[in-house]
Amino acid sequence: MESKYTPISILATEINQVSYDDALSLFRGWIANNVSVKTVVAANVHLVTEASLNSEYAETIADADIVVPDGMPLVWASRLLGGTVRERCYGPTLMEKTIDVFQNSDSTHFFYGSTPEVLEKLQKAVNLRWPDASIVGALSPPFGAINESDEAENIKIINESGAQFVWVGMGCPKQEQWMQVYHQQLNASVVLAVGAAFDFIAGTVSQSPAFLQRAGLEWLYRLAMEPKRLWKRYLFRNPYFIVMFAAQYTRYIFSKSHSNQ
Repeated sequence: MESKYTPISILATEINQVSYDDALSLFRGWIANNVSVKTVVAANVHLVTEASLNSEYAETIADADIVVPDGMPLVWASRLLGGTVRERCYGPTLMEKTIDVFQNSDSTHFFYGSTPEVLEKLQKAVNLRWPDASIVGALSPPFGAINESDEAENIKIINESGAQFVWVGMGCPKQEQWMQVYHQQLNASVVLAVGAAFDFIAGTVSQSPAFLQRAGLEWLYRLAMEPKRLWKRYLFRNPYFIVMFAAQYTRYIFSKSHSNQ
């Protein structure tokens, strides 16, 4: 990884200082140089918090080639710790920008995750917005624990499609775990774990207004939309992140002041 993308450690997760333009530039280089498959994780506060509580999951995230700052709180945290990133690299927007930029090239896309209904709407939405984009397949794996025999067949289907970009939307932590285990079996150039991007682009789940996203309050909108599913995450995980990062930042300021003496 080039030095300008040197990561900033937030709790137990290293966040690369990568903007949308940086990410797209990396993708172009990987494809042009025909490198072995690369993996991308879009990290938000929930992911970082889960990784800090689960060392195995932290190792899973660390195995990715780049971890982009999906949420504004991670951008602010990075800046407080001396980072250079100025904008979030939001998974759904990164997906949209990538499909848009590469739609007139030979690049192809495969969607892996979610439900058959969401995948059908996702493909229709992509075809409508980016008519020159090449979608070569979509699969909805079974919910629950990863099954090796199922995955062997699914990997075969993905590889036979010739996809260069494999978009994985199975939710945290399953999508990152799947990517870590199986990415080396894929013939793709880039594999990206993008969470709820499938639902947002398909239009099955509404996104928060832009002003809430800029203010770092997207979580509040999502909580209002899906309270039964998300209340535990935000009630317990957000305060944990705030407390733990405050402690990390205090240590950072203390060590910085001593180094300047």
